[in-house]
Amino acid sequence: MKHSKFIKLGTASILSMSVLAACAEEEPVEEEVVEEEPVEEEVVEEEPVEEEVVEEEPVEEEVVEEEPLEEEIDYGAIDEVELEDAYLEPLGWTAVEFNDYVVAEYDMAVADFADFAELESTVGPVEDIVAAEEGVELGAVAFEDLETNYLDPLGWSIVEFNDYVLAEYDTAIADFADFAELETTVGPVEDVIAAEEGVELGAITLDELQTTYLDPLAWSVVDFNDYVVAEFDTAIADFADFAELEETVGAVEEIDPNVIE
Repeated sequence: MKHSKFIKLGTASILSMSVLAACAEEEPVEEEVVEEEPVEEEVVEEEPVEEEVVEEEPVEEEVVEEEPLEEEIDYGAIDEVELEDAYLEPLGWTAVEFNDYVVAEYDMAVADFADFAELESTVGPVEDIVAAEEGVELGAVAFEDLETNYLDPLGWSIVEFNDYVLAEYDTAIADFADFAELETTVGPVEDVIAAEEGVELGAITLDELQTTYLDPLAWSVVDFNDYVVAEFDTAIADFADFAELEETVGAVEEIDPNVIE
């Protein structure tokens, strides 16, 4: 009986321990799962590389303009070289322009003349054409005389000279009987230059002044007149003649060219 009791107690103890063991089993601990936020990778967008486009400049093709072919005229019996030397070159005209001129003025073409002598006698010298084209009638005065004695030294055109004689003498070139009458009226070219510069010369010729004083000093007649007025209280026209002027003014070497500014 005593042995059974111990057995019962033992059994009870084992049972108690089993229960305790069972109770002692801990409930599984749920681990907290920390979800890591996904790391966003920084995407660096590469800027597209612009390729430099080099535009080639278009090559301009050189366009060579062909000169228009000069119109031909019928020369007939007229020598082409003779016409060139006598009229075309001095006038700066083409054969076509000259032909048009003679047709307009004389109702004849170049080819209508029997020879160059007939053409020349009809048309006249080239100077007459220049005057006619400028609208100036020459009358009995030869253009060549005007050109040599007045136009070239003055650097004037025939129109300018005609305007001058009209303004000064109320007479046109064509109104003079001949060149001699015109020259007597107008005087030498030096007088024209002095008159245009507003200086009266009196008995003094511009040629004498030019050679003795103006050229060496590189003065104009106005400069020289101003000098003698300032230095001697006398104008060029007040001297009786060139000898008196020269005696008063003295040698050109005695004059300071820089006195006139």
